[in-house]
Amino acid sequence: MFLLQLLQVPEHEFMGLMGEYFVDFVGQYGYDRVLSVLGRHMRDFLNGKGNSFHSFNVDLEGIR
Repeated sequence: MFLLQLLQVPEHEFMGLMGEYFVDFVGQYGYDRVLSVLGRHMRDFLNGKGNSFHSFNVDLEGIR
């Protein structure tokens, strides 16, 4: 990836820093509460996120 070469940072370190930035960024806008509901661990977060999108999609189908 060009960005990793430009920054001269290992991929795992870059991804960790991006994760920290993401959490800080969403925390500024109050989304940290939403994220915390989705789970403490990555597996739980991804599962909860998928379930919330599925629920949202089902809710929207009723509007059509």
